[in-house]
Amino acid sequence: MMAEALPLPDTGSTTGDLTEQVVRVSAFYASARGQVFAQLLAACVEDQTGAAYFREYFLNGRRAAITELWQRGVA
Repeated sequence: MMAEALPLPDTGSTTGDLTEQVVRVSAFYASARGQVFAQLLAACVEDQTGAAYFREYFLNGRRAAITELWQRGVA
């Protein structure tokens, strides 16, 4: 859900991409959907099954997205 709501920016500069990503993530978490999403993520702290799901389907995807932004910057 978050990946669909937050496609990676491509502003033409690394600084612009990273800045835009922070703006987009902040706006998402400030939205009604983002607030519900944050509560679901917080619930994973005490739920091992939820935590495993979080790592596999959310955290790994966000890490891959940020890695892509960094790799574009390096290139």
